[in-house]
Amino acid sequence: MTTNISPKQAEEMLKAGDAILVDVRDNDMFQAEHIVYASSVPVEQLNQPQLQALATQPKKIIFQCMRGIKSQQASDLAKDLGDRVYNMEGGLIAWKEAGLPTLLATNTNASKMSLVRQMQITLGIVLLLIFLIPFLTGFLGFLLYLIPVIGIVLIAAGFVGCCPLMKILGQMPWNK
Repeated sequence: MTTNISPKQAEEMLKAGDAILVDVRDNDMFQAEHIVYASSVPVEQLNQPQLQALATQPKKIIFQCMRGIKSQQASDLAKDLGDRVYNMEGGLIAWKEAGLPTLLATNTNASKMSLVRQMQITLGIVLLLIFLIPFLTGFLGFLLYLIPVIGIVLIAAGFVGCCPLMKILGQMPWNK
């Protein structure tokens, strides 16, 4: 069973050297701002080998995300590690509200919009256009075929763990 702890309790454990902090947010978010003690392992990449590596740690394991939702998922995945697993309630937001320090990115590239958000915005715009163009022009044509293509790409991305659109967006000049 996972124990929920406050940011202050987490800080005490980390300062004493009794625990490690695992930030389960996306790498882009981690790079933009993170807690000093944290190491990044996105919850989507938290698999059996990584959990086994954490199991070899003699220290307590604190999972943390932005608000505490993803870290609760990570804690549930790591439930086999027993009573050494903790979920930091409220995540990074609660940590900052408690007046505790974070590391902010010093370069503009790290504070840019994440590729996941760029992909969501792009697909949202494409789907909205597919919906609006027939109303504005009376022409549907090939646009109808884009809907299942987008669906197939998203399903494949879910199974494989990467999205071709994110790779394309990653090559754009604003993401260099």
